[in-house]
Amino acid sequence: MKYKPLLNNLLVKLIPKKKDGIVYDPENEPVRAEIIAIGDGEWNGVDQGVPLQVRLDNIVLFFPRDAKKLDLDGEEYYLLNQNDILLVENRHG
Repeated sequence: MKYKPLLNNLLVKLIPKKKDGIVYDPENEPVRAEIIAIGDGEWNGVDQGVPLQVRLDNIVLFFPRDAKKLDLDGEEYYLLNQNDILLVENRHG
C-alpha cells in the first residue's frame, strides 16, 4: 500500500454486507472493514510512542459517519481514528 496514515489513524476497506442476496449499505449502522494500513501510533509527550491496539488485516466494526470516506486510485476506503473502532473481530474463535 502506497498510503500510510499518520499517528493513530487507520485506512480500512469495507467488507460488503449482504441481506437476502442484496448488498445492504446502512448509513446509521456499524459496518465491518479490513484494516489496510495503520499509522505509527501516538506520542505520550515524553518521547515514547504509544502503539496501536490493532494490526494490519484485523477486521473491525465502526460507524461510517465517524470516518472520512476517500477515493484512492479508484477504490473506496475509509480513514478513521483508532478511538472510533467499536470492536475488533476475533478471527480465531
